[in-house]
Amino acid sequence: MNVQPPPPFRVSLTKIFSARSRFPLVRAAALAAALMAALALLSNQASAATFTWDGGGSTFINNAPNWVSDLSPGGNSTADIIFTGTSRTSPVFNPGGNWTWKSITFNGVANFSISR
Repeated sequence: MNVQPPPPFRVSLTKIFSARSRFPLVRAAALAAALMAALALLSNQASAATFTWDGGGSTFINNAPNWVSDLSPGGNSTADIIFTGTSRTSPVFNPGGNWTWKSITFNGVANFSISR
Protein backbone atom coordinates (compact mmCIF):
# COMPACT_ATOMS: atom_id res chain seq x y z
CA MET A 1 0.00 0.00 0.00
CA ASN A 2 1.51 3.29 -1.14
CA VAL A 3 0.14 6.30 0.84
CA GLN A 4 0.80 9.75 -0.60
CA PRO A 5 1.06 12.76 1.70
CA PRO A 6 -1.50 15.48 1.09
CA PRO A 7 -0.42 18.33 -1.17
CA PRO A 8 0.98 21.39 0.62
CA PHE A 9 -1.56 23.97 1.70
CA ARG A 10 -0.93 27.11 -0.30
CA VAL A 11 -2.92 30.31 -0.16
CA SER A 12 -1.96 33.49 -1.93
CA LEU A 13 -2.46 36.89 -0.31
CA THR A 14 -4.44 37.92 -3.37
CA LYS A 15 -6.99 35.21 -2.65
CA ILE A 16 -7.14 36.08 1.04
CA PHE A 17 -7.82 39.78 0.42
CA SER A 18 -10.17 39.30 -2.55
CA ALA A 19 -13.84 40.05 -2.03
CA ARG A 20 -14.75 36.47 -3.00
CA SER A 21 -12.30 34.87 -0.62
CA ARG A 22 -13.01 31.29 0.44
CA PHE A 23 -11.26 32.14 3.67
CA PRO A 24 -13.40 34.87 5.28
CA LEU A 25 -11.97 34.38 8.78
CA VAL A 26 -8.40 34.47 7.53
CA ARG A 27 -9.24 37.56 5.49
CA ALA A 28 -10.81 39.26 8.50
CA ALA A 29 -7.82 38.40 10.70
CA ALA A 30 -5.36 39.68 8.07
CA LEU A 31 -7.30 42.93 7.69
CA ALA A 32 -7.49 43.37 11.48
CA ALA A 33 -3.72 42.81 11.79
CA ALA A 34 -3.03 45.34 9.03
CA LEU A 35 -5.34 47.88 10.71
CA MET A 36 -3.68 47.39 14.10
CA ALA A 37 -0.23 47.87 12.55
CA ALA A 38 -1.36 51.06 10.81
CA LEU A 39 -2.85 52.44 14.02
CA ALA A 40 0.33 51.65 15.95
CA LEU A 41 2.41 53.53 13.38
CA LEU A 42 0.05 56.50 13.37
CA SER A 43 -0.08 56.76 17.16
CA ASN A 44 3.71 56.66 17.31
CA GLN A 45 3.90 59.48 14.76
CA ALA A 46 1.26 61.51 16.54
CA SER A 47 2.97 61.35 19.89
CA ALA A 48 6.32 62.59 18.58
CA ALA A 49 5.99 66.33 18.06
CA THR A 50 8.14 69.43 17.70
CA PHE A 51 7.14 72.58 19.59
CA THR A 52 8.74 75.88 18.62
CA TRP A 53 8.76 78.92 20.93
CA ASP A 54 7.69 82.15 19.27
CA GLY A 55 7.10 84.23 22.42
CA GLY A 56 3.73 85.43 21.14
CA GLY A 57 2.06 85.54 24.55
CA SER A 58 3.45 86.10 28.00
CA THR A 59 6.81 84.86 29.26
CA PHE A 60 5.36 81.69 30.79
CA ILE A 61 6.34 78.41 29.15
CA ASN A 62 2.93 76.80 29.66
CA ASN A 63 1.11 79.70 27.94
CA ALA A 64 -0.08 78.31 24.57
CA PRO A 65 0.21 81.61 22.57
CA ASN A 66 3.99 81.48 23.16
CA TRP A 67 4.31 78.52 20.83
CA VAL A 68 3.92 78.16 17.07
CA SER A 69 0.38 76.87 16.41
CA ASP A 70 -0.58 78.14 19.89
CA LEU A 71 -0.19 74.70 21.43
CA SER A 72 1.85 74.30 24.62
CA PRO A 73 4.01 71.16 24.82
CA GLY A 74 3.09 70.55 28.45
CA GLY A 75 5.02 67.66 29.98
CA ASN A 76 5.08 65.66 26.74
CA SER A 77 8.09 63.36 27.18
CA THR A 78 8.34 62.77 23.41
CA ALA A 79 8.38 66.49 22.53
CA ASP A 80 11.31 68.15 20.80
CA ILE A 81 11.44 71.76 22.06
CA ILE A 82 12.99 74.56 20.00
CA PHE A 83 13.57 78.05 21.39
CA THR A 84 14.12 80.50 18.54
CA GLY A 85 13.63 84.12 17.57
CA THR A 86 14.18 87.37 19.42
CA SER A 87 10.81 87.80 21.15
CA ARG A 88 10.50 87.00 24.87
CA THR A 89 13.92 85.44 25.27
CA SER A 90 13.58 84.97 29.03
CA PRO A 91 10.81 82.37 29.34
CA VAL A 92 9.66 81.45 32.83
CA PHE A 93 9.11 77.81 33.67
CA ASN A 94 6.08 78.07 35.95
CA PRO A 95 4.05 74.86 35.82
CA GLY A 96 3.77 72.73 38.93
CA GLY A 97 5.48 69.37 39.08
CA ASN A 98 8.24 68.00 36.90
CA TRP A 99 8.16 68.09 33.13
CA THR A 100 10.19 65.85 30.84
CA TRP A 101 10.93 66.65 27.20
CA LYS A 102 12.80 64.56 24.66
CA SER A 103 15.12 67.39 23.58
CA ILE A 104 15.67 71.13 23.85
CA THR A 105 17.33 73.14 21.07
CA PHE A 106 18.26 76.83 21.08
CA ASN A 107 18.29 78.43 17.60
CA GLY A 108 18.48 82.01 16.50
CA VAL A 109 20.43 85.15 17.22
CA ALA A 110 19.17 85.84 20.76
CA ASN A 111 20.51 84.51 24.04
CA PHE A 112 17.82 82.71 25.99
CA SER A 113 17.58 82.64 29.77
CA ILE A 114 15.06 80.21 31.23
CA SER A 115 14.06 80.66 34.86
CA ARG A 116 11.75 78.94 37.26
